[in-house]
Amino acid sequence: GMAGEPMAAEVLREILLDPGAGERARGTAALALGFLGGAEGGDALLAYLDPASDAKRVGGIRRRPETTCCVLASLGLARSPAAAPVLREIALSPREADGSRNNATVRSFALVALAKTGDRETIPVETLLALIEEDREVLRQGAAISLGLVGKPGEEAVLKALGKAALGDRDLNVRSLAT
Repeated sequence: GMAGEPMAAEVLREILLDPGAGERARGTAALALGFLGGAEGGDALLAYLDPASDAKRVGGIRRRPETTCCVLASLGLARSPAAAPVLREIALSPREADGSRNNATVRSFALVALAKTGDRETIPVETLLALIEEDREVLRQGAAISLGLVGKPGEEAVLKALGKAALGDRDLNVRSLAT
């Protein structure tokens, strides 16, 4: 996958979707699929996020937040435009379908991956401006990176928000990422 060989996609997909594989192997498979990119890499990464994939394995595919974050980062690396709707849903949904709170770290990774697709229509700057004021540090971190990715030179609201975060956020990482 890292060498760009499309034939590797199916093997990497099987590793990624195998609940018996170690999380390190699954994360590495996700990274290799991100480097592979294209439809082959993007489709396999999206399969991990798709709840329908659970029906193909007894007991489901066992998603863990750390592997989900690897998948999301890899979708950003692949710059997969087809992933934008899924990334948007994860990034902007504070609640799961069952009403439980979405993992803030997973949402942050989805924000950055969504910004990497470069589609400002999919991730409005106004949304990011609100998230950089969010209570949870990890979401402010993702918003700072995302604002830097989608903001345009001279865009006053973006520059003002990043400047405020860089100079005054209570979290060192948010301050660093906003500079």
